[in-house]
Amino acid sequence: SVTALPTATIEIFDRSRLLVDLDEATAPESPDTVLLVIGLRQLGDVVRSGADDVLVDLRTAFADLIGSDGSDYQTRGSELCAILDRPAAVSDIIAGIEERLAARGEPRFRAACGVVELPSEASDAMDALMLADRRVTTAHAPAGLD
Repeated sequence: SVTALPTATIEIFDRSRLLVDLDEATAPESPDTVLLVIGLRQLGDVVRSGADDVLVDLRTAFADLIGSDGSDYQTRGSELCAILDRPAAVSDIIAGIEERLAARGEPRFRAACGVVELPSEASDAMDALMLADRRVTTAHAPAGLD
């Protein structure tokens, strides 16, 4: 018999795996890669309410869009995260998530992304995550407010 792991357990495991992979990707001798974090505004409320079919659909679409171009991680309820071997794939992945949101007819959800070029923009895993998070927050900010 197969027992499904709770989402929180998967998120803890994936966060640990992400930190290890980011430490490798930020090493000076590492090949160029990209950390992509997509924050889904308003989706956190849906996840907390238990109506998380939207998130399951987006996570599946995200993994499909990444395919063999990198690794995806389930780090937090309303966040999609990946390390990509092919930086050019970023725009296609973002467009794919936006298309999926539009197809679901969910105008209240908006995707914002934070992209960090590795290893040139970050010296370690935490530096990369903080920079990506800052960029997601800036992208979510209402237009005209700085």
